[in-house]
Amino acid sequence: MKKTLYLLFVIGALSSCQSLLDIPQQGVLNMDTFYKTDEDAQQALAAVYNEWAYKFAFSNFHCKLLMADDTWQGGNGPADGASGAALSRAYYDSSNEKIKFMYEGYYIIVNRANLLLDSFQNSADSKIKKQAVAEARFFRAWAYYELVTMWDNPPLVKSVLGSNDGKVSNTPGEETWKFLEDELKDIISSGNLTEKSSATDPQAGVRPTKQTAEALLGKVYMWEGKYDLALQQLESVIGHQRLRLQQRLDFW
Repeated sequence: MKKTLYLLFVIGALSSCQSLLDIPQQGVLNMDTFYKTDEDAQQALAAVYNEWAYKFAFSNFHCKLLMADDTWQGGNGPADGASGAALSRAYYDSSNEKIKFMYEGYYIIVNRANLLLDSFQNSADSKIKKQAVAEARFFRAWAYYELVTMWDNPPLVKSVLGSNDGKVSNTPGEETWKFLEDELKDIISSGNLTEKSSATDPQAGVRPTKQTAEALLGKVYMWEGKYDLALQQLESVIGHQRLRLQQRLDFW
């Protein structure tokens, strides 16, 4: 009897300890419950913005200046100095640290956009979610525009990859250009992007607007050699700008 009571006591104590130690992990998001609300959509979009701003401000802009004739990085020191100088001299390959950093950054943007889109694109039931989806699609398109103009046939990944997906093959450039055309047209016609209201509209410097997507589509046409479509598209952006400016002047 004493042994039975002792055994029951030990089992009860262990069960009690286990419940006390079974504490939800702090500082992380539960992927199964996170992508649900408007606030979740905004937080997921903020992650896309964060990577885009960092890569655009530092890697994309900086590296392209170094590869062009606009800047020259002297010296040939360790780490950043050597990779930057190699870009200035057009003497580099895929092992260049700046090139690797830029390439990886584009796909981080793509992955973060895909995380949002996989969760909200087919279930966006509010204005906030719909706008988050449209902006995530724009940033993904921007990343692929940069990738295809510099690498010609980068892998086109439209959803989050799983652990069993393995290596993704390169995608023919013409397929990526077709994707960009269709994607940007759909984003523009969705009505879910904000629209620039004037030449000084602060929204234009904070979020991608409908006119931002239209301008990017015009650049896509330019790269494809579809100059008539590019002219038509970019004149539409300019015409919108003039119309809004005239409306502002008429108001005053």
